Amino acid sequence: MTKHFLFLFLCAFFVGSLFAQRKSKLNTNGKGTLFAYAGLTKVGYANSTISFFGEDFNFDLANTTLQDTENNETFFDFNSENATLQFSAHLGYYILPKWALTIGVDKMNVFMSEEQNTRISGSFAPESHSSFEGNYDNVALSPSREELYYRQSLGTHYVRLGFLKSGQHSKTSNASFELLSHVGAGVGFLFSNADFTFDGLTSQQNRSISGFGINGIAGVRAVFAQHVFLQFNLSGGLLSHRSIVLHPILPRNAQYNSFYLAPELSLGISLFVRPTDCGTCPKW
Repeated sequence: MTKHFLFLFLCAFFVGSLFAQRKSKLNTNGKGTLFAYAGLTKVGYANSTISFFGEDFNFDLANTTLQDTENNETFFDFNSENATLQFSAHLGYYILPKWALTIGVDKMNVFMSEEQNTRISGSFAPESHSSFEGNYDNVALSPSREELYYRQSLGTHYVRLGFLKSGQHSKTSNASFELLSHVGAGVGFLFSNADFTFDGLTSQQNRSISGFGINGIAGVRAVFAQHVFLQFNLSGGLLSHRSIVLHPILPRNAQYNSFYLAPELSLGISLFVRPTDCGTCPKW
């Protein structure tokens, strides 16, 4: 993944040079500015209790470890054969000086860690003919991928609306470089694409609108030639999955709440659609 981040850096400087001759000195966080960005992200999850409901089972897995890769790669490595790249893509518009509305999507992979110790509570009906048949009350369990496994290798898509408040920290006299910071928040819905393995049988790519998310965000933005920017964000919040579909026909569902934290590096562009905020002089 390191090479992807390096690619974003090179693109920012190269594309920025194409606009280097432009002499406009408008503030890129002024009213009437449209911006868009897309980039790569990593996600860390807090341990969660996942509840599974089915025609012949009803159980909880407490203290379940979730991660965004399948094979315990390091932070910047991404070699999972069964996982796709995670990304964030957003569009925003400054409705007031420093204040912008945004809309976009964050794609986040989810895998149950195989090497973990959870605790199971619940029941499995005799007719399930599974290796878990019976009742459990806070019993230690280390589930394998063949017995009990949940993942979203194609990702949970967090589609959200939000706002940003940005401030300008520096700007060169010829407006060739501008440094901004921003904070904000968002809310939206979760679109899941889940795989579920139970007792040796796997149901894949079960799609559903599974819940909602709430997040906060903070970041910095380096703007080159007023049009191209490189941005680092740190976002985090709550993903509340109220009902994840686990099978296309059978009534199998899961639910859980998970707190997450996600650093992100993005490449973006700003356009002065209806500029009203003249920035001849830097705003400190």
